[in-house]
Amino acid sequence: MSDVEVPALALRDASFSEIHVGEGDEQVLEQIFLSDVYTAKHVISDHIHHTPLDSNASISADIGMEVYFKLENMQKSGSFKVRGVMNKFNSLTLAEKKRGVITASSGNHGMAVAYCGKQLGVPTTIIVPNFTNPRRAETMKRYGATVILHGVTVAEAEAYAKEMSTEKRLAYIEARDDVSIIAGDGTVGLEILRDLPDVDAIIAPIGSGSLLCGLALAVKTLDPRVKVYGVQNEKGSSAYLSKKHHV
Repeated sequence: MSDVEVPALALRDASFSEIHVGEGDEQVLEQIFLSDVYTAKHVISDHIHHTPLDSNASISADIGMEVYFKLENMQKSGSFKVRGVMNKFNSLTLAEKKRGVITASSGNHGMAVAYCGKQLGVPTTIIVPNFTNPRRAETMKRYGATVILHGVTVAEAEAYAKEMSTEKRLAYIEARDDVSIIAGDGTVGLEILRDLPDVDAIIAPIGSGSLLCGLALAVKTLDPRVKVYGVQNEKGSSAYLSKKHHV
């Protein structure tokens, strides 16, 4: 690691999660350490907001405990996604940045990629599926991205983006299974512990998994007593159903 200062606990070999990157026979096992999250914090701090942790008196009174909201809706580009994406951009080589990057997204990830591209002067191409909200696509364009409509599902858009990535030698910006993305998203956890060190539990959306993985890694390593819950809505409960289906 470089000259980034991190707590000694962050350097423990036991402080990691494992993720799979690639497909089929090319799949490899990578490790992500708490020190990666601290490095990400150092890398992205000048490019993002340390967002507020806002208490809510009415909800706290209703359920009989103190409730706080981490206001990532006030983050650059409008969501936490910019944390991981900015960290990923900073891991690219100069040649990769010059050629440009590509990704597939119907919303927040694409807006984060477009925003980071504008801030760092990196050409960006976003493949968006047909159902994408036009306002989100326009936001990507305002950030300077080339937006291409393709596919009726995100999976089709991703497949097309990866084809273009290979053909045009553009770096593909993954939305989830990437150490840099997860480490960057995990900085949310560092901020929560800094602003509310006596927090008892954190509830976060599962989504594609990068936020929950990075947050849980940071929080549970630094303070194992804190409970971390991942949630999904009933109509999008793939993680919940997968856990019930033992394979």
